[in-house]
Amino acid sequence: PEYEFLLTSPINGRIEQIILNAGEPVKAGQSIIQLNKESTLTEYDKLKDEQQVNLNKISQLKLNLEKNLNDLETQFSIKELKIKSLETALDHENSLLLVGGSTKENVKQSELNLSIARHELKQLENLIKNQKEMMKVDVNSLGFEMKIQEKSIKEYERKLKQAEIQSPKNGVVTWVKDVIGSTVSEGAEVARIADLSSFKVEGS
Repeated sequence: PEYEFLLTSPINGRIEQIILNAGEPVKAGQSIIQLNKESTLTEYDKLKDEQQVNLNKISQLKLNLEKNLNDLETQFSIKELKIKSLETALDHENSLLLVGGSTKENVKQSELNLSIARHELKQLENLIKNQKEMMKVDVNSLGFEMKIQEKSIKEYERKLKQAEIQSPKNGVVTWVKDVIGSTVSEGAEVARIADLSSFKVEGS
């Protein structure tokens, strides 16, 4: 025959059933060997469980980060109110100083208190900004892990669908690994299909 197709195992597993033997005709898409999918299913289920854990992690992470952010924003609002109060207190001390009802030391202390509060407000502002950036990075990082995991899950789904070895073409089974119960590794040859409709003639 001009064409011979080598069929390989898509998974690590055991041969569960021989559907067609050597010498039998086969149609495109027809099954030849059925592999046991138990070990692959175990790995697949493990990946699915891990993905669910990741989903829970990302939900918990978002909740924690949002709580921290809300706490900081509440502190920021309180600090803004305090600054307004300190600004009023400073104006009051300056007014009293003009009429002799206060001292320069009191004014300086009010100015210092206001300066400290403004500095703390700036620190909170930076902290909120950093918290938002951290939230974005952490969520993106977990999201990236989940995308990789999702690719692995889809690959296992593909392999599970192919655990029933099928012929890609019409032809004849020329060889099949026909020992039921024997183990095969992913990529190992399990059958050969020949296209008997055309032959390659070589001159001598």
